[in-house]
Amino acid sequence: MRSLVSSTFTPRRVTALRPFMQRTAENLLDGLAPMAASGEAVDLQHRYAHQLPSLVISELLGVPPADRDHLTALADAVTPLLGVQVDRAERERAIEAAEQMHRHLGALLDQRQREPADDLLSALLAAEQDGERLQRVELLSLAATLYSAGHRTTRDLTANGLSVLLGRDDLRAELAAGTLPLSAVVSEMLRFETPTLYVARVPSAPFTVAGAEVGPGDPLLVYLGSANRDGATYERPDEFDPHRWTIEPLPPTPLSFAFGAHYCLGASLARHEAEVMVGHLLDRYPEVRIAGDELAWRQRGPFRSLDGLPVHLG
Repeated sequence: MRSLVSSTFTPRRVTALRPFMQRTAENLLDGLAPMAASGEAVDLQHRYAHQLPSLVISELLGVPPADRDHLTALADAVTPLLGVQVDRAERERAIEAAEQMHRHLGALLDQRQREPADDLLSALLAAEQDGERLQRVELLSLAATLYSAGHRTTRDLTANGLSVLLGRDDLRAELAAGTLPLSAVVSEMLRFETPTLYVARVPSAPFTVAGAEVGPGDPLLVYLGSANRDGATYERPDEFDPHRWTIEPLPPTPLSFAFGAHYCLGASLARHEAEVMVGHLLDRYPEVRIAGDELAWRQRGPFRSLDGLPVHLG
């Protein structure tokens, strides 16, 4: 199934979206200009870091703009299903949201079946390898997963990372001077403020880890956030230092997108979006700074995010 999806989620398709990302970033930042002029605080997470990934994943999948807000709300409501211990009532609400999302995406898939377009939903419907095609239940699951992951985790990567970067005038000066690559900053954001703290895995065969016997079918949680702060792997792991990604030999890539057979298909897309958002923000509003003294954080299931990122733009 992954091979079929990989054949449609290509680097070419992601690269082709970059001009759309840049135009969208500029349009969103244009919309913040009146608040910048008035000195009013802006919630950068909701007005920018959330908006761009939501628009990009909608464009990629072929979701009509009119459906975007509804599907985004449903994707957020499904989040508790990825948790470890979930209240029964909350779980039931999440299941209902998932069913609504599948019905909505199912209607879109039916439309693309009748009228194919140049989008990822149409490509998934047409994907074939060795005579195999994705089944409808697989298509629905993939479309829902891609839509949910395509905006939430990129939003949190960007907003979480900006909460640190905006307090570092030294790094911002290096970015402005072109002496620090934006790609290095995004890599450090991924490592230092991991948006997805853990993933679940179920082994198919027994193995031993750190002296503990793990049997086939035993559920495991792999703590990506912990691995990304491992002092045996990274020097000064609790220091935000993008320069570590500019010095050979480079340290191991952060595990924020997981690893191996389940490596995130959208990793390249997320990196592109984060680079565009951070770069365009600092170019347009070089004096942007966090408003207030303390930010509020929350965790829902595996996702760690801000409640908001209030800033003054000028």
